[in-house]
Amino acid sequence: MSLTTNLQADFLLRKGQSFAEKDKFAEALAAYDKALQKHPDYNLVHLYKGLTLSRFNKYKEAVASVELAINSNPSNDIFWYLLGVIHLEHQNYESAIKALEQARKSDPSY
Repeated sequence: MSLTTNLQADFLLRKGQSFAEKDKFAEALAAYDKALQKHPDYNLVHLYKGLTLSRFNKYKEAVASVELAINSNPSNDIFWYLLGVIHLEHQNYESAIKALEQARKSDPSY
């Protein structure tokens, strides 16, 4: 992956975050998708895409996206925590507990 490609993906991630902060979630998703075209393994983009998909009640897609982020960094407690939050928002309590317990293994403050 070239430095230029990484910078482009990072720019698109920031652009998506900016859209999401303004409640422009469709635009945010478009930016995240473009970022993933540049850098398919960018775990933060997968995370933010999952959080945004959850806002659209696209639960299965949201979980799948966050799980891609987790797969690239399984010890990241924040990724696990946010997966748990998505499960809670969609009333999947058993999966929420599992994800939050996993977050707590990495950081006992959860």
